[in-house]
Amino acid sequence: MSLYPFYGFWLNIDANSYVTSRLGWEPDADIAGLTGDWVRRTFGDDPVAAANLVEILSLSREAALKGLYIGPFARQQIKALGLDTTPMMWIFEWDIVDGSNSVLSTVYLASRGQVDAAIAEGFQAVDAVHRMQALLDGIDPRRSVGRSCWPS
Repeated sequence: MSLYPFYGFWLNIDANSYVTSRLGWEPDADIAGLTGDWVRRTFGDDPVAAANLVEILSLSREAALKGLYIGPFARQQIKALGLDTTPMMWIFEWDIVDGSNSVLSTVYLASRGQVDAAIAEGFQAVDAVHRMQALLDGIDPRRSVGRSCWPS
């Protein structure tokens, strides 16, 4: 689910909406193939750009899941004051360097036996982003004939 904006630079939502809609039409379709269709429609037929952008989009899930969530915490169902917590509960206190508040204490208590795994996931997210950047750097924006989305 997302709030689908009608203007602006929201290509990640466009890609997800396109592929999801096509899967509704063809449930057995290949996701990478559908992603490639969207990339070519949006950015043109350059085979290097298309392959790199499909790979970037496929890596983006790993980068988001491992970079925005503390996995050992997010994979659990945790209640606080009788309410279900959000898997990204830590973001409410991201700017406070202090482990004594209730949010960070809850995150720690839920994942304390897996701190090394949580840290490793964060580094895996960084590695995925570095791979994405390298793929992006390998694209010549002058060869893209689709809608102009590249910074000049």
